Amino acid sequence: SLKDSSFIYCKVDGKLFSSQNFHIENNNELNDVDAGYYNYKDNYLSLLKNKKMYKINLFTNKVVKEESIFSYFTGLQHDKIDCLFYFLEHVYIFMNHKLAIYSLRKHKIIDYQDADVVFEDLPPSINHCFINYNDLIPNDAVPYIYAIKNTTYYKYRYDNGIFRIKDTGIFDFKSQK
Repeated sequence: SLKDSSFIYCKVDGKLFSSQNFHIENNNELNDVDAGYYNYKDNYLSLLKNKKMYKINLFTNKVVKEESIFSYFTGLQHDKIDCLFYFLEHVYIFMNHKLAIYSLRKHKIIDYQDADVVFEDLPPSINHCFINYNDLIPNDAVPYIYAIKNTTYYKYRYDNGIFRIKDTGIFDFKSQK
C-alpha cells in the first residue's frame, strides 16, 4: 500500500507508485527501499537502500548504476536520509530538519539549509515528497508539490527557489489511483 511505502512517486499521467508496486528486471532485492526519487525529465528512479543508490531506467526497467550514497551524491556529509525529491535538475535530500541540495549538472552538493527555510512550515523527518500531477495549477506548467509526514500533507507551489505552502490536510492514501 502507498501508506506503508518508504517511497512514493507520481508519474506525469497522474498515477501514484510506491516502492512496493514495481519490479526491477535484473535486481529482486530492491523491494524494501529506504527512500528514492523520480527523475521525470529523464524517466528514471534513483533508490536508496542500505547506504547504496540504485539508478533504474524506467524504459528498460533495469538497474543501470549502483554505487555508495557518498559517491552518488558528491559532498554529502550524512547518511541518515528521510526522503529524496527531484525537481528542476536538483535533488533535495531531507535529513530530519536539514536539507541538502544536490545539483545534477554540477555533480555536487550546492547548499545546506534548514528544510523549513526552503519548504515553508515543513516539519522535520518527512516521509515523502513528490510532484503531484493529480493536482494541477491553472495556467502553470508545474503542478503542486506534496510533502507528507505520517498522514498529513503539505502542499507547495514553487516560487523562485522557495516552496511556498498553499495548503495542508490529511492525505487520503486509499483514494489515490
